[in-house]
Order: sequence, then C-alpha cells, then structure tokens
Amino acid sequence: MSLPPASGDLEGKVALVAGAARGFGAATVAWLHARGARVLATDLRPEVDDLAARFDRVSTLVGDVSREDTAVRSVAAAIDRFGGPPV
Repeated sequence: MSLPPASGDLEGKVALVAGAARGFGAATVAWLHARGARVLATDLRPEVDDLAARFDRVSTLVGDVSREDTAVRSVAAAIDRFGGPPV
C-alpha cells in the first residue's frame, strides 16, 4: 500500500495514536506527520520512543491506554506538549 503525497491538510491539528510502536500504528503516525499533524504516539512497548527521534512533531508516551489513568495522561500530555486537544 502506498500513501498519497503529503498535503499539509492536517497542519495545526493534534492526533493521539495508540499502539504506535509498529505496524498500522506506526504507519498511522507517519501518515499523520506527513500531512502536518502533531502526534502523541502511545504504546506498551518502549520502542515507541523511536518515533520521536524520527519525526519532529511526534511526542511519545509508554503506557497502556486501556487503563483509564494512562488514557487521561495521554490526552493531558497531548494538550501540554502541543497546546490543544487531539482530533
């Protein structure tokens, strides 16, 4: 599967992606970033932190978002780091 060219249509938007360390989650982070979004990427796996090294508008959080406290921290981190609630 190939992605359409980046368009910047998500410039200024904030997204939160769970399960972002690999597979569809990592591809979603790359897709959103290519379109201008700022992304908080979360995963149980510490390698999710590699995404922050690859993309300038990506921040990460290691944790289980199926737990309410982690989900709340994820949204709070997106607001704190990027200045707005996720889309």
